This record gives sequence, C-alpha cells and structure tokens, in this order.
Amino acid sequence: MKKDLIESEVLAPEVFESSLFGAMRKLQHAAEVHAKQRGRCGGLTPTKQMILQVLVAEGRLTASQLSQRVSISAATLSGMLDRMEERQLLKRERDSQDKRRQWLLISPAGRALLDEAPSLLPPALLRALETMPAWERHSLIAALLRVGELCDQME
Repeated sequence: MKKDLIESEVLAPEVFESSLFGAMRKLQHAAEVHAKQRGRCGGLTPTKQMILQVLVAEGRLTASQLSQRVSISAATLSGMLDRMEERQLLKRERDSQDKRRQWLLISPAGRALLDEAPSLLPPALLRALETMPAWERHSLIAALLRVGELCDQME
C-alpha cells in the first residue's frame, strides 16, 4: 500500500482518507501506549509536562498564550493551572505595567520535576527520528502541525 501511495500521483479520495485515518490512529495508539508505560512521573501527566516544557522554552506566558501553545481550551487549562500552582509547580505574577495581566512562570520545584521526567515520546521513536535528515523532520512537523490546524478549524 505504501509503495502505491508513493508511486501514484493522484490519490483516490477513499485511499487518501483511509491512509490518513490509519496514520493518525497509529499516532494516537502509540501516544496512549507510551503514556501508560511512562506512568505519571511524580504526578506529572504528559499534558502537565508539556505545559512546564513550554514555560521553560518561553520564559513566561499568559494563560491565553499558553492555551494556544499547548492546544488546550482555556476552561480546561484553568483547572490544570490551579492544581499545578497548588503543587507549587508554577507561579503567577502580576504584570508590573498592566495589573490585569497575569504571567505564568515555572517554579524551581516545577523545573526540578521536569528535569526528572521521562521523554514525552518513546525513546525508540526519538532515536528513529534523529536518523532522519533535518529537512525531513521539519517537513514531518510542518505536516502534523497543518493537520492539527485543520482539526482546529472544525471545532
């Protein structure tokens, strides 16, 4: 089937749909299996780990910005942030210029827990991806992000 997809210039709609769905299902299944295998690292779910990783990378964000970066609704994120703040994994700071704005920052405890956390992706997958040329990894990320954007438009 893969050879047929590569060699054919025009993909029949039903072949495209089933191939895309199959690939997305494999990704979902692999993510679910890995999440179960890794367990909860110090009570850190993969989503909370991703939140902390984004805060490390960005330095500080508003809840709205973080919601967009991690693709979680504001309502869902709000409850998660409250629980993470209770556990002192992150802190909130008022903006010095605009008191209505509140910044989210990772705390030292959050950084320490993140340092101990296993990878979000299975190590074998990471090793396989590292063997790909950079252009191919970038193309893969671009394609997955684009599919994510299309899914967002459906909501």
